[in-house]
Amino acid sequence: MLSPISYGQTKQTNDSPKQEVVYAKIDHTGAVDSLSVVNVFRLARDGVVTDFGEYESTTNLTNLESIEVKGDRIEVPAKAGIFYYQGNQPDRALPWLVDIDYFLDGKAVSAEELAGKTGELRLRLRISNNPEADPIFFEHYLLQVSLQFPQDGFHVLEAKDATEAISGEDKLLTYTVLPDKAADIELIASVRDFAMKPIMLNGLPFQMALELPDMDDSLGDLALLQDAIKQLNDGAQALADGLALAGSGGSELYGGADSLAGGGFQMSDGLDQFSEGLYQYQSGLEAYRDGVVAFDDGLGQLVDGIEQLSDGLNDYAAGSDQATDGLNQYIDGVNQYVGGVNQALDMIIPLINEVEKAKGILELIDFSEAIEQTKIASNRIDQALREIAEAIGEMDVSQFEAMKASSAQLLALLESIEAEAGAIPGLSDLISRLQAANGNLETQLQALETIAYQLRHPDLTALGVDPEDVNTQSLLAYMASQADQLDGVMAEIRAGTLHPVAGIISELIEFEAGLQDVLGGLSGLADAYRPIDDMIQGFDGSALEELKNRVLAASERYSELNEEFQRYLDEMGEELPAMIEELLANIDQAADGMNQLRDGGNSLVSGGEDIRAGFAQLNDGAHELAGGSDQLVLGARQIRDGSSGLTYGIRSLADNFRLMTGGSSEIAYGLRQLAGGIGAYRDGIGAYISGITQAGDGSRQLADGTDQLARETDGMDEQMKQQIEEMTEEFLPKDFDPVSFVSNKNTEVEVVQFVIMGQGINLTPEEAEEVVEEDDQTIWDRVVDLFKNLLP
Repeated sequence: MLSPISYGQTKQTNDSPKQEVVYAKIDHTGAVDSLSVVNVFRLARDGVVTDFGEYESTTNLTNLESIEVKGDRIEVPAKAGIFYYQGNQPDRALPWLVDIDYFLDGKAVSAEELAGKTGELRLRLRISNNPEADPIFFEHYLLQVSLQFPQDGFHVLEAKDATEAISGEDKLLTYTVLPDKAADIELIASVRDFAMKPIMLNGLPFQMALELPDMDDSLGDLALLQDAIKQLNDGAQALADGLALAGSGGSELYGGADSLAGGGFQMSDGLDQFSEGLYQYQSGLEAYRDGVVAFDDGLGQLVDGIEQLSDGLNDYAAGSDQATDGLNQYIDGVNQYVGGVNQALDMIIPLINEVEKAKGILELIDFSEAIEQTKIASNRIDQALREIAEAIGEMDVSQFEAMKASSAQLLALLESIEAEAGAIPGLSDLISRLQAANGNLETQLQALETIAYQLRHPDLTALGVDPEDVNTQSLLAYMASQADQLDGVMAEIRAGTLHPVAGIISELIEFEAGLQDVLGGLSGLADAYRPIDDMIQGFDGSALEELKNRVLAASERYSELNEEFQRYLDEMGEELPAMIEELLANIDQAADGMNQLRDGGNSLVSGGEDIRAGFAQLNDGAHELAGGSDQLVLGARQIRDGSSGLTYGIRSLADNFRLMTGGSSEIAYGLRQLAGGIGAYRDGIGAYISGITQAGDGSRQLADGTDQLARETDGMDEQMKQQIEEMTEEFLPKDFDPVSFVSNKNTEVEVVQFVIMGQGINLTPEEAEEVVEEDDQTIWDRVVDLFKNLLP
């Protein structure tokens, strides 16, 4: 559709490059709400503006001419001058992703909840590359972020990398995000009745004019430094090698000097000692020469004293013999003690055998069988008496002869039972043998107690030994320890053997008495029945009635006795196995205790042998002392015999010794000077070697350092030049040819600018209306004015 304006000239397209101002609105979280592009053309003459872009809608901001849109091609007539039109692209992706979070007093809140609040605010704004947009803008555009708050009630606590400024009554914080860089902006502030104006983000091409100095001169100095370091390293290596050779030769020199000095000092010390001895000996000879007579007298007294000493040593040897005899007697006594212990052991062995026999006897006795047989026999007697009583009551005189045979058989049965009703075979003998063995053991233990007492309280006077002597004290301590060991053995014997065996004996005696009580009911039955049998055998018709009464009485009494006897035997049959088992266990315990007694006795015998060995050593020492006294007497006599020759030799030596001492003094003085000079020479060599060594160590460390320095600085000028170039290339803006944001068909683009505006907090609708009334402009008028001001 043509406008009233005439375009009679050619149908002209825009020859001048265009400018694009991308205007976007984001919500409180950073999400894009709307996006539009204001396209700006500067026309030299009237014509038709042709542009490309896929817009949802377009608006002519310059005149009322309609815009013709064919696909992505836009055409609109325009007069010479500046022409604007706006295209809306709500689905177009911005080059940057913006993400905004709000926190109040450490708790995440929405922007709506934050309005008018008081507390500590933390605002976090993250900016990153949008992978869905053309990366050329993110890589070459500088992004400025502006945050604006009312100063009243707003105090910044932390705003890293921010530039603070005052804009009227507001606090303005500005951040700069370099091209190809993401940003994580964090602001912490103390707020009251919080409000803020919209966040603004402006994207512009990064341009910087920077003139870099010429680095060739400076890098040339680095090359000279590298050469100097190499020369220093070569010198340090040569110095280290030379000092190493000097140190090696110095060590050999020092070794020879040290050996020479050592020999000189040894010679000097020896001669000094020799000279000192000569002077001391000369003084002694002169004193001896002046008092030779006194020496003869003293020598005679010395010989007399030696003879007296010899007599005393002989007396000591005699006393030592007496002590040895006493010690031997004591050793014999100890042997007797050991013999007593062995005798005790001999007594223990039969006791062990007796205990084992007792156990065997108890294991062989079948008490249950004996009880059962006893019960059967008692029942037979009861049954026989009943039958006889019944037969006598029913028979007549003619039948009495058969009764005699039955009565004789009953009497024989009673006599056999009486013979079997005695003690269990071997039980009484076993008890007697155990009592005898335990009595012998008690006797032996008392003998051992006597031995222990004698070990603790020996008669030292009878033995003829000194109680204060160290050897005697050691022996007494050993004897006391043996007595303690003996007491321990005896305590184990009493607890493990004597007392358990005594308990076994008591239980056996109690068992035997109970068994006798049980069997006692059967004793005397034959004697009680024998008169009845006599009456039956010598039957008298007139005594038949008396016989009946006596037989009935005997039958009734035995029936009662048999019932009680059967009950008692049942109880014994239940209790006797447990008694026997306990008795066998006690016998095993007693046998173990006796075996322990045998072991303790062996230990005691071994201790007696140790005592014997100690006495033997003491006896040998006494004999050695006696032999030494004889040698002392012999030596004293030899001294007396040689005293005359010694006196003559000393006189001759004293007369000629003075000549020797004079020459030795001069020799000693010369050797001391020689030794001192050699020592000083050796010390000088040592100090020289020490210095060479320290210098060698230092030079080697220096050589290592210079070598490392030379290696690390080699090519440093080129490396520095390369790093400067890399840093310069990274820091300075890269070459950039502007491209269109809306379409790659727009090839003549001068500049593209981004204006991204957020939403304010606590900006009421009433305030917005007041702004409209005050300015008396539409929103698009304000936008046009804004973009007009952006143009050059």
